[in-house]
Amino acid sequence: MSTLLVIDDEPVVRMVACQTLRQAGYTCLEAASALAALEQLQSDPQQLDGMVVDIKLPDMSGLNLVRLARIHRPGTPALFISAYAQPTAEEPELQQLLQAFLPKPFTPDQLLAAVRELLPTPRSA
Repeated sequence: MSTLLVIDDEPVVRMVACQTLRQAGYTCLEAASALAALEQLQSDPQQLDGMVVDIKLPDMSGLNLVRLARIHRPGTPALFISAYAQPTAEEPELQQLLQAFLPKPFTPDQLLAAVRELLPTPRSA
């Protein structure tokens, strides 16, 4: 089954997101900060199929995190989440990154729909 890394500094958001994803059959990894996520990506050889990333993290923006994460995991899709309005970006690369966006608060069904759109063909176990 597909593996997702959820990066959000709010423990409740991470818990609910991962619980929702696990109940739907996904493997869910968690990180409370951008630095923790990067460390996990560097040290864990496990297949990663996508990331759910808060845009506003205390130690780095979610956009910069995804840029750096893709050094270790090229092409890994990212779903951005935020309690703020969807940011706009002038750089074409950032515009491309922001195509998958889900505003907070979201329901479990909205999260699953967004993840299924991000990963249209789940990987089999």
